[in-house]
Amino acid sequence: MTKDEDEDSCEESESDDEPEVYKKVIDDQFTIDNVGQVSMQVKSQTLASELLNWPAPTFTLLDGSPKVTGRVQKPLEFVISENDMKGFEFLIDLNVRFANEEPVEDDESSHFYMFPQEHFEHALRLGRTEMLASAIRRIGAGIPIEDLVKKSGAELKVKPRYYQGLNVYGKKRADWAKAGRNLVVKQTGSKLPPLLQAALEGSLESTEWFISDTPMRHYLDFGKSKVAKEDIRLKHLTEAPGGFDRAISKWLGVQNDLVIHCAVMGPRGDETNRLIEYLLQVCPSSFEAKSEEGYTPLYLACLLGRVQFAKTLITAGADQSVKDKDLNNIIHASLTNGPKVNQLRELLGLFDTDLRSHMFTQRNNLTRGGDTPLHFWLKKANTLSYEWNYSRAHMYTRRSLADEDMYNVKILNLLLEFSGGNELEILNGSGDTVLHSAVLLHLPEHTRVLVPK
Repeated sequence: MTKDEDEDSCEESESDDEPEVYKKVIDDQFTIDNVGQVSMQVKSQTLASELLNWPAPTFTLLDGSPKVTGRVQKPLEFVISENDMKGFEFLIDLNVRFANEEPVEDDESSHFYMFPQEHFEHALRLGRTEMLASAIRRIGAGIPIEDLVKKSGAELKVKPRYYQGLNVYGKKRADWAKAGRNLVVKQTGSKLPPLLQAALEGSLESTEWFISDTPMRHYLDFGKSKVAKEDIRLKHLTEAPGGFDRAISKWLGVQNDLVIHCAVMGPRGDETNRLIEYLLQVCPSSFEAKSEEGYTPLYLACLLGRVQFAKTLITAGADQSVKDKDLNNIIHASLTNGPKVNQLRELLGLFDTDLRSHMFTQRNNLTRGGDTPLHFWLKKANTLSYEWNYSRAHMYTRRSLADEDMYNVKILNLLLEFSGGNELEILNGSGDTVLHSAVLLHLPEHTRVLVPK
């Protein structure tokens, strides 16, 4: 081997022992060169739509100076409260945009913005009909889409993107699988029609608006919009018998004969009373309509102790002889929810004198005790309580009575003042008189009032 060959072989062996290092330039700009540059994209687990709807302290600017409202509200709630139509439209635009751009959750419907039911009811309460019209026309606010699809008989066939759960008795438990993914199912709208919701809120403006044909026209406009045509849920609703128009029409009109009932359950006060007076004129079919429990608006007003509303209904000629499905009359109803003496005196004073005397002697259904109103109240206002004590050695039951409520004695005297004591000799379903029950319940002061009668 020559000297040159020996040197070449040594160089090759040395090069074989060295590591092979490659260079790849990712960015030829150093951090110090762009330290002042602001990034336009930020990684976060919080969606833009969530951030947009976070509650925060609110204020308004009047003549350049802030006026603090002292409340913590969501932006949409705030603009509805302030009747800020421009702000409302702006927030709807942002919510629609973010819903379109954000990642899909469980199905394609998550791409469409669903107007929160709480804000829909808030707008109803305040009578913001212009905002309601815009929200209905643009995004179908208030529509219970899932419920309408179910009632239409159409079946939502959406290819699942996630595991749909175990088979339990031949049925997939998709709800279990969703719970495991911490997925909250967003319900759209309320099953209760908007007219009844407006009456419950005591809003004359919203109720008057939903009685008209205007909301139906806005819902039909939404049904023809691009948003509605792209929503897979509304596609199924459109393909059902009668289509979208029929489903919306039925939903808006369902149980509307109970609109006065809803107004009676609304907030107390003159505004709700004016609403009832208005409904008596425009919805006469609701005046004597009965609910599933057999309640008419007058019966419900007596049950809830709404004296002002009961007076309005009686003045309008409401039937005072009405009974519920358990044969309780309006005096039974008036005594159900612990009335105060002055309130009860005013309410009983509204009833027809002759009919009132007769109603005091009427018994309810035997399955409910077969009690007259006074007997019914005596047992309800002074109840027995039972105490069970379990142990390894023995078990016993103890029956105990609360101390006699002297306020109830005032109510007893009031009832006897109106009834004249005509019901005191009437036996109930158990064969007891009112005096029997007072003794059984250990009510000495009540007994002292009843004995002379």
